Amino acid sequence: MSMLLKNLNRQHAELLEMSAKIRQLIEDADVDWAKLVSTLNIFSGKLLIHLAAEDNGLYPTLLSAADPLVKATATKFLTEQGGLVDAFTTYRADYQTAAQIRNSFPSFRRQTHDLLTQLEKRIRRESKELYPLLG
Repeated sequence: MSMLLKNLNRQHAELLEMSAKIRQLIEDADVDWAKLVSTLNIFSGKLLIHLAAEDNGLYPTLLSAADPLVKATATKFLTEQGGLVDAFTTYRADYQTAAQIRNSFPSFRRQTHDLLTQLEKRIRRESKELYPLLG
């Protein structure tokens, strides 16, 4: 189990680093559209890999635990995760290309900051409240 936890923590660090990079890219006075789209695509891929690792390794383990508190905490996190995944999926569908981003940049920037803030908060909560349950 320690290998799973190590991988999940590494993925969290990568996602937080990329989140900061995206924030920097959208605040540059002269936005590099190609780099922004590329970074968003890489971030999306890493996030989907991370979510799959949680869905296939973390949650099944925690949901089958004998401790009711562990099960309840895992269930709570899993339920909350659905809304965040749906929001991210919609966001990415709306902003797939540089043209889509450029044409609605103020809205894109606001939504990006909001979504990244939610994801960062989620990552910190998982690291603090959920991952320690793995032992």
